[in-house]
Amino acid sequence: MDIEKILVTIDEKEYSFSVEVMHDEDETMYRVTPDQGERLLEDVSPGYLEYDENGNVQIDERALNGQARAVTAAIWKAIKQQIPAGTTSKD
Repeated sequence: MDIEKILVTIDEKEYSFSVEVMHDEDETMYRVTPDQGERLLEDVSPGYLEYDENGNVQIDERALNGQARAVTAAIWKAIKQQIPAGTTSKD
């Protein structure tokens, strides 16, 4: 398990997140938690978001409005751009 930090820019404001990279035999999962004081995810999910290795957020996507979808997409983009390549794929 690795923990990385990412910065996500949404509406010209930067938000800081911790990303726990969890590897198992079959897949890699990414648990995204807002850093202290960040309130961006309050309307999307309580506490944290989880993504699979393909960028699918593990939440009922029917519950996501347009803004929430934009937030989850921006976070996934930041994961792919900012987390070292060896950390984002299965070993």
